[in-house]
Amino acid sequence: MRTLLLALAIAALASCNEPDAFTQAASVDRSPLTMVNDDTWKAIEALQCKPTRVYACGPEGCEEGKAVVSVRWEPKGSYQRCDKSGCDSYKPVVSHSGIWTVVSLPQNGTMAKFTSDGYYMEVATIDDSALVYHGQCEMVARTPNIAE
Repeated sequence: MRTLLLALAIAALASCNEPDAFTQAASVDRSPLTMVNDDTWKAIEALQCKPTRVYACGPEGCEEGKAVVSVRWEPKGSYQRCDKSGCDSYKPVVSHSGIWTVVSLPQNGTMAKFTSDGYYMEVATIDDSALVYHGQCEMVARTPNIAE
């Protein structure tokens, strides 16, 4: 399923008809960041993420759209997608790859990637289309629990 999601995202991104804007949003230099792992997120209760750009991609190409969905990821638990109607909560599959933490919702055709500096991107598929979000996250620190 993860391979299918990645293939859909690559196919959608390859067909975008605004390559300059998309390339600019997607190719930020992240070289000073270090590799992430579970310890990276230990002190973080949640990441509250708001998109700065969104692209709607379908069989005919991509166009910049209006961001209507925000994301909240709790590294110890849930992944939420929120819009004006409220939030839907999911149990994600989490892995790490270099500077990225990859959060997948294979049951929904959605995946997101996060860096330790708060950048995120999300690809959400709907039928034969994909919404590609780019944005920034605010990190909410965990309240220390004496029992831990």
